Amino acid sequence: MVATPARATRSSLRKLATSPTSAADDSPLSSADEHYSAPSPTRKAKVKKEESPAAAASPSKSTGVTPLSASALKKQSLYTAARAAGTPFPQWARPTPDEAQEVCDLLGSVHGVPERPKVLVDREDAPAGCGQVPSVLDALVRTILSQNTSSRNSTAAKQSMDQAYGRAGYRAVLDGGEAKLEEAIRCGGLAKNKSKAIMGVLKRAEERNVHDQGLKPGEGELSLDWLHELDDDDAMRELVSFDLVGPKTASCVLLFCLGRDSFAVDTCVPLSLLLATSTSTST
Repeated sequence: MVATPARATRSSLRKLATSPTSAADDSPLSSADEHYSAPSPTRKAKVKKEESPAAAASPSKSTGVTPLSASALKKQSLYTAARAAGTPFPQWARPTPDEAQEVCDLLGSVHGVPERPKVLVDREDAPAGCGQVPSVLDALVRTILSQNTSSRNSTAAKQSMDQAYGRAGYRAVLDGGEAKLEEAIRCGGLAKNKSKAIMGVLKRAEERNVHDQGLKPGEGELSLDWLHELDDDDAMRELVSFDLVGPKTASCVLLFCLGRDSFAVDTCVPLSLLLATSTSTST
């Protein structure tokens, strides 16, 4: 179990209008990963100085010996450039921060303001979801499985993985190879791309064990829990550095698993906000 902040943020939608975004992820995996709101840099007391896109694109020590792909470097660079822009959608004049806050207040008045769980628990009867589990690696895999499909399909894919490898048996997944994983998650849709994405994450985790932790191949637990130690910006850059992992997926892991103030924006959200603000201002 991992403790997470219990605070709720009424200003989350306001951050949608004030936090930066990037251009569309060029990954073929998820068109819903096109927009995102970057995490708030105020969560930590120490705020890092903004880096240039070129500096942020440089591989970090966690990448082991394998250089980051051109796509990963592009995502990191776009994220840094978006952070400097100061707005998620510079091409849109609306919704303004005040309009976004109004929508948040209206939703809160109807549905209440949710609070994050104080402790994350991995429940066997829970759906795959978007990463609300203690293990960061498990959260990322679950979120990858949830892309471009229904909760029912992603849950079926996760359950099929657990049956084939054991619950969260990611060492067995890595050892079994990509073809076996693709077959195991076929019921969730986009199995070829998703299996490639998951295997890429696991291989990077193994490289970190070998080259950063000094372990032999096959030794140690595959984990991404070290991301808890990073601030919001660095955690986002690390997550989008995985091939076929876009900013929306990374933002879900930041929000639901790492407990950060990150707003994962689906492609339907900007349209919904525009419709909501248009309705509220016309009545």
